[in-house]
Amino acid sequence: LLLLDEAGDELQFVTALGEVCDQLQAAQVKVGKGIAGWVAQNRQPLLVADAYADARFDPSWDKKTGFTTKSLICIPLTSKDQLLGVAQVINRKDGAPFDADDLELFTVFGGQLATAIANAALHRKLLDQQRMEQELEMARMIQRSFLPAAPAPRPELELHAANIPARSVSGDFYDFFTLGDGRQVIVIGDVSGKGVPAALYMANLLNMLRYRLNETPDLGAGLVRLNNQLFEQSQKGMFVTLGVLVLDTATGELVSYRAGHLPPLLLAA
Repeated sequence: LLLLDEAGDELQFVTALGEVCDQLQAAQVKVGKGIAGWVAQNRQPLLVADAYADARFDPSWDKKTGFTTKSLICIPLTSKDQLLGVAQVINRKDGAPFDADDLELFTVFGGQLATAIANAALHRKLLDQQRMEQELEMARMIQRSFLPAAPAPRPELELHAANIPARSVSGDFYDFFTLGDGRQVIVIGDVSGKGVPAALYMANLLNMLRYRLNETPDLGAGLVRLNNQLFEQSQKGMFVTLGVLVLDTATGELVSYRAGHLPPLLLAA
């Protein structure tokens, strides 16, 4: 049994039974080369009574393994007009060449085999999809844990925030925290792209942001250093836009820092 690879240009031995089967494991056959390659390319069954009398036969496999191919049947395995691979039998046990009855019987068997392979592939796909959905749900829970559910209560300030991603996870985020001098920081940002990569980038960014804004009283300088650090570490063109509001609750002064993000709206009572 040889199955077509994802590229569609090679057949891979997945099951080999007989005298030299151990030498065929992980072996590959180019589509169009040899009997198996011809059948895959033309999608037609082939009955070969005398292998060495057929110009399409590739004797190099016999030379590699020490096996002698006499007669063989090779059939294409298809499902919904899609080629899955080929199946072949070599050398009847009684020594006689394969005949038309053998070809008919093997073709019927090949239809059942193709159905089983297609169903197995579909089952694997469904399992992979379920596993991906579970991983995305876990990523969503982890991302949610990085976003603060509610800020520390302050009598002079009321904050509310919500994030509803279009997919399980996203690059949109927010944060709020208090600096050592009592100033309240409010962050809104958006990482380019969607899905898990953006969520991972966001999680790393929030840690870096808190560190940079707490290391110096000059928050503008801290954001510049953060920008330079992100620029050096950027992978595959990922970037982030950021809006930072800093509220001095003692004086009522609100300072806005923007790094490519949309400006905030200030609404009076």
